[in-house]
Amino acid sequence: MYKFRFAITLFVVGLLTAGCPNQASRPVQADARKNVKLAPIEDEGTLLGEIEKDFSNADLHYRLGRVYNQKGQMASAEFEYERALVFDPLHFDAQAALVKLWQDSGNTARANQEIDRYIDRAGNAKNLIGLGTAFHRQAMLEPAKRCYDLAVQRDPQNPAAYKQLGLYYLSRNDKAAATQMFAKSFELDPYQSDVAMELGRLGVTVKSRVAPMPAPQPADVQDVKTK
Repeated sequence: MYKFRFAITLFVVGLLTAGCPNQASRPVQADARKNVKLAPIEDEGTLLGEIEKDFSNADLHYRLGRVYNQKGQMASAEFEYERALVFDPLHFDAQAALVKLWQDSGNTARANQEIDRYIDRAGNAKNLIGLGTAFHRQAMLEPAKRCYDLAVQRDPQNPAAYKQLGLYYLSRNDKAAATQMFAKSFELDPYQSDVAMELGRLGVTVKSRVAPMPAPQPADVQDVKTK
């Protein structure tokens, strides 16, 4: 059985990569689970140097906040997360990191208040999926599911919302519910290689489609005047 599932996975990947003359223009995300994992902590000095060159870059401040968070310098971490939100009020990873910081420091009331505020502010399905994914990366599964469920309510035909719900149920080790969500996502968008792979891991055979390559544009031809 395990060999069979592995063969399915290889078959799906083969369908996606075979016969593509320009694979670089069609990147394949091999593993959806990477999307709900935090990136490695970076070097503080390097980040400080980058911030000096690009001070208004919200993501750099968020990443520096993670450095301070790991070192236990919570005040500095909170400062950098909040600065990230000054430059980008919808920086979902900074929002989730702040909530996690408040939870870990025992300020549960403020954490819960900000969860509600951030979810209300997110608005549309795309933003809710982004915020939910950020909560998911912080292992805050219930706020993540609230976001995913709201995204489905506001856009029932959004395949990304069902995919993220599938990942949520995997985190809960509920493989039956995960399979149902991944299958719904794949039904709405059969071009998702990462969802096809997740279904293969769960024992479901699917054939992921390959999006057609855009038609080549004719080269510009300049009129050549002969004397």
